[in-house]
Amino acid sequence: MAESVVKDVLAPKAVADVFKALTSDKPLPFSIQTDASNKGNRKMFPLAVQYFSPECGVTNKMLDFIENADESAAGIVALTEQSLDKFGLSLDHVTAFSALQTTQM
Repeated sequence: MAESVVKDVLAPKAVADVFKALTSDKPLPFSIQTDASNKGNRKMFPLAVQYFSPECGVTNKMLDFIENADESAAGIVALTEQSLDKFGLSLDHVTAFSALQTTQM
């Protein structure tokens, strides 16, 4: 029951709040951070955003959590673009990108 509440109610609401903050009347610039995490033979990538709003100050939020075996720089960029597209966010407003544990191209 608790897992369903988190997955089906709280997580969508939290993501909707981030989307609303970033795409309001004047879209806010934001930065993106990700870091590969291994869970057994699975490679997971959390996608976090950081932005500033006058009401809340500097805010850090989790936007997405994606499984992807490709941890190359190109794979991480493609994954990030897909996730931003899924949420209707544009790379045009990204001011910084940070990714740890990536392989070199």
